[in-house]
Amino acid sequence: MADISSSAAKQHVLSGAGDEVSRMSGDAVQVARDLGHQFFSKLGGAAAQEASKAKRKTIMPADLHNAARSLCSDGGGSSEGDSFGESAAEGQN
Repeated sequence: MADISSSAAKQHVLSGAGDEVSRMSGDAVQVARDLGHQFFSKLGGAAAQEASKAKRKTIMPADLHNAARSLCSDGGGSSEGDSFGESAAEGQN
């Protein structure tokens, strides 16, 4: 199983935290890593279901986007109206 590094977890959490917070405790970094692993596992399962519905054995970018939206609409979505899972690379299929 691939690992999410402490530095990557910390960087991603703090980049989403805005300007008011600039540090994380070691325990918080570990929790972020654990939650990241859980999220990616769930994302993979949901994306696989999307691919299966389309009768494919390959997960495509749209499967990941749809899976992320589905996972986040189950209580973890953004209240700011951004489309979770969409990026500058979305047009690359």
